[in-house]
Amino acid sequence: MTPGPSVPVPDASVASAASVDETRASVPLRDSTRAWSVVLPTGQSVPVASAVIIGRDPVANAAWPTAALLPALDPAKSLSKTHALLELEGGILWVHDLDSTNGVFVAAPGVDVVQVDPGSRVVVPDGAEIELGEFIVTVVRA
Repeated sequence: MTPGPSVPVPDASVASAASVDETRASVPLRDSTRAWSVVLPTGQSVPVASAVIIGRDPVANAAWPTAALLPALDPAKSLSKTHALLELEGGILWVHDLDSTNGVFVAAPGVDVVQVDPGSRVVVPDGAEIELGEFIVTVVRA
């Protein structure tokens, strides 16, 4: 069998540091560290860095002692004092119902609305609305 045409292989010792520095990624890399925010009905955007408890007058929860507290003005009072927890874990945003009176629902485009049962958590996709009684917030990933 005769060998096919050879492809010239550059000598590794000839490559310069400059040519190595010129290499560029051709596709954007996924950034799992992109920040999440919750957008309140007022338009205020609040970052979610790790865990946030939202309610009319939220109190700390022993299961998440370092969670930030996010008091929200709800004239309809459908939002419980300590209603829900938003939790960021490995770049994924989760929502927990903290035994609220009016429940927690996740509504994302193109999928059925999901009810969050107290004691469980549900993934919240980018752009989804979280219904906390009549109080609705939107989550976005920037």
